[in-house]
Amino acid sequence: MFGVVPVMQTQMAADESLGLSGSGPSKTEIKSRMTLQVVVHSVASKRCKTLSMIFGDKVHALKQLVSQEFDVPISQQQLIFGSLILEDDHTLIESGLFTGATVHLVTGTSRSNLNAEVSLRCNPPSSILNASQLLDRLIG
Repeated sequence: MFGVVPVMQTQMAADESLGLSGSGPSKTEIKSRMTLQVVVHSVASKRCKTLSMIFGDKVHALKQLVSQEFDVPISQQQLIFGSLILEDDHTLIESGLFTGATVHLVTGTSRSNLNAEVSLRCNPPSSILNASQLLDRLIG
């Protein structure tokens, strides 16, 4: 005969095995140490590159890696996810990034001009493809 284990006990055992019970790290703290792969699409060069990061990294750290991979100075980068321009001081998890997410790299555009264009033309439910098409039109 099969024994039935209550769901609560099963969840507690799983939490303990991950170190989530008691005074250990929270689920958010553990996730902030996990890695994710972000696809960066350069609108100007049409190149894509998958970069490995940690959820708890700041967007500025992503920009540093993008600078190395795409040879674009951080000061000339704007990273866009969905219809939002990513803020340097936010973490990747705060920015809503997930493994496999596509971030669009726009270069040489002032933030105020780009922000106005993105907010006017992108609706929150718009797809990443629509954001990419918008950026293609903005950059030329």
